[in-house]
Order: sequence, then structure tokens, then C-alpha cells
Amino acid sequence: MVNGRSMYIYCQGTGSPTIVLDGDLGQTVSVMAKLQEKLSGRTTICAYDRAGLSFSDRAPTPRTAKDVVADLHGLLTAAAIPGPYLLVGNGAGGQFVQLYARLFPDQVVGVVALDPMPPADPWLAAVSTLFNPADYATEKSNYGGGNEESIDLVTSGQQLAAAPTPPNVPFEILYGTDCQGDQACVKSLPTYEQIMKGVAATWQRGTVSVEAVGNLLEDGPDAIVAAVERVLSKP
Repeated sequence: MVNGRSMYIYCQGTGSPTIVLDGDLGQTVSVMAKLQEKLSGRTTICAYDRAGLSFSDRAPTPRTAKDVVADLHGLLTAAAIPGPYLLVGNGAGGQFVQLYARLFPDQVVGVVALDPMPPADPWLAAVSTLFNPADYATEKSNYGGGNEESIDLVTSGQQLAAAPTPPNVPFEILYGTDCQGDQACVKSLPTYEQIMKGVAATWQRGTVSVEAVGNLLEDGPDAIVAAVERVLSKP
């Protein structure tokens, strides 16, 4: 039980450090299964369902990144999942794992952010002039909590900005550059790339890598494995 609720976590493999996967909005353990299987031969790897997803009980909404991090910290403790942890977050999970590392630095040996959602500030201001009105309204609503998990990503971004300085551990951002005909993506990709460089620069050991794919989990699992290996190989 975590904060009075049941939460689901599934682990494979053996060894240390333990890799912990944190999915994008709405992504369950099953979505991460291919990546988890690929990495299970390397060390212990765990994936979990956030509150309200699949086998995990729903939590009061709206929620923020701090709520997500508190749940994950409680879950790892309750399930006796041994650290230290290499955190791998996809999409919104890329924000959550950054906050976890900054709040619990002694537990973390590295962080990998896959196609991470950019912080609301400066993202929303930047795309307000790039997206058409309908696309911008959707993006603004999504960040404001109008997403499938009712997570307030505006407040979450503020929490991340106000968090302690990132720990001195390897941090890699990996994202795909193939917009697959999505015009909003095409227009905003240079802005996204600039923001990602800024995010990486806030970490002493931050780096950015790119792959010419649309969806890393589906089209670039080998690139993800390579990124994890790069982080694990750094002292």
C-alpha cells in the first residue's frame, strides 16, 4: 500500500543499479514491456502503473509531479526495491524522473529522459505563435491538467524549477526528430531542441542525443538501450 492506495510494480532481471521506468501520460507497464524485456538481461528493471492506471488505484485529482514522485518513492520503499536507481522517464515521465532525482539525490545514479515533455515555461509561450489556435488550445489544456491523468503540468514545471539543484550524476535527454508529417511538430521542433539543450545544461553532466525516429519506444528501443548503457558506463 502506498499513501493508502494499492499500486502495481513489475520487476525483471537481477543486478544493480535498479532501472526504474516511468511512462508518458496514460502509459502502463504493458506499453513499456518491450523496453523492459530488452534491458532485463542487463540488470534489475522495474516498471510501474501510476495512480489510476491499469492495476493501480486512482488517487484524488488534480495531481502534480510532486504527487507522482511521492507515490513512486513510497512504492519503491513499500515493495523493498533496492537502490540505487537509474531512472528512465518517457514523455511526461521525463519530467517526473528529473524531479525525483532532485528530491532524492542520494538514491539516484543516473537519469535518462526519453522524448521528455518540455517545461510549461517557456514552452507554452513559445508555441503560442507557432501552433494554430486549435492546436495551441489543446496543448494549453493538456498542460493545465486536461490530460488523461489530470496532472497539472504547469504547476509541475514550477515545482521542478524550484527543486534543489540536480545531483552530479549522468543525465541524458534522448528524443526523436521525425515528426511524421505532424505540422505542429515540424514548426516547433527547433524550439523544442533549444529548450532541451537548456534543460540539459542545468545538470552538471547533462547531454542531449537525437534519433531520426518518430516514437522512441516503438521505433528506437535499441537507441534507448544504448543511452542507458552510456549512462551506466559513466563513473
